[in-house]
Amino acid sequence: MKIALVRVDERLIHGQVAVAWTRVTGADQLVVISDEAANDEMQKLLLEMAVPSGTKLLILTVNEAIDRLKQDKIPGSKVILVFKKPEDILKVVQAGVEIPVVNVGGMYHKPGRQQFRKALCLSEEDIRVLKELHNAGVKLEYQVAPMNTKEDVIGII
Repeated sequence: MKIALVRVDERLIHGQVAVAWTRVTGADQLVVISDEAANDEMQKLLLEMAVPSGTKLLILTVNEAIDRLKQDKIPGSKVILVFKKPEDILKVVQAGVEIPVVNVGGMYHKPGRQQFRKALCLSEEDIRVLKELHNAGVKLEYQVAPMNTKEDVIGII
């Protein structure tokens, strides 16, 4: 298994992830890593409906993902890992899973968040977590869609 992309996107799977990123990376497997999604049957059904034909979907809790990633037990030759929250990526990294680059492309406006870019709205806690990921050696790139220019998240915040 080769990790083609690691992305933070609160919407998880939608057009940009399902079509654009899958096509650009050549991924044959989408892995949603979210405790909430893994424990919500309706959300799982909706995510399954959003996956393009010919692409497999796996929905895991954070702990399941850590176990599978450490043992290289994720099916697919090229995989996109999609996280809803940066703190879940931090948990995975702190558990010893190497994630060199994270694509940050879907964190939207909510109360308590400051807008830095169109799809980059962050709370103080989000900023703390992103800085901790950066300090752990993870490169953070803001890029909503493949055709957009990459920007260094740390430089933005």
